[in-house]
Amino acid sequence: LQEYRDNLQEFEHRYPRQTKNITAGVTQLAIFLEDLGYLDEALACAVRARDLARNLDVDSFEAEIHNLGARYRTLGKTQEATPLFEEALALSTESGNPLWKANHLLSLSGCFADEGDLPLAIDYVSRAIEIRKEIGDLGGEVGDVESLARYTLANGDLAGARRTVEKALDLAKDLGCPLSPIQTTAATILLQSDQLPAALRLVQRALEWPYGERSARENLQ
Repeated sequence: LQEYRDNLQEFEHRYPRQTKNITAGVTQLAIFLEDLGYLDEALACAVRARDLARNLDVDSFEAEIHNLGARYRTLGKTQEATPLFEEALALSTESGNPLWKANHLLSLSGCFADEGDLPLAIDYVSRAIEIRKEIGDLGGEVGDVESLARYTLANGDLAGARRTVEKALDLAKDLGCPLSPIQTTAATILLQSDQLPAALRLVQRALEWPYGERSARENLQ
């Protein structure tokens, strides 16, 4: 980490006008710091990257606003994250990047779910799913449909959540995506349907996947 810091500082010193590359470097530093648990410092780097991107193209500014929102959400600061994702979503109209638009919608759905507004969360993630279908982002669609299943369950629609998670499982199997996150969501739905044996079987399957055990335990606590 320190070597990366030193290299980034040296690059900034030698090439002070390379704002786009410096911004990318600061963003990567924020990711490193977050992965290592230095969340406040990661946030500070994300703020700096956003400020640097103000003088760049709209794509770069949109990306850094979203990244800053993600850092706030990692800290549990949903009220700070939401307006940033909304700003990024507004910029996506100018940038014309549908993939990023879907990502903004997904992030906003998570914020709304955190705040307890499940109908709005369902609406936004559904919009993200439709965009991913249009552009062929099947991998992203898998995760979004799984999120939709969780929000639907939290909103009290057990039957709807079960139908939705079955769609996510089918799509993930077709694509060869890891199944454990979806299986643990499905197991949670089965538990709430009083189908304990079926839920336990799904958990066992989830444990067979890389990182499945941790995901299963966290989701079923």
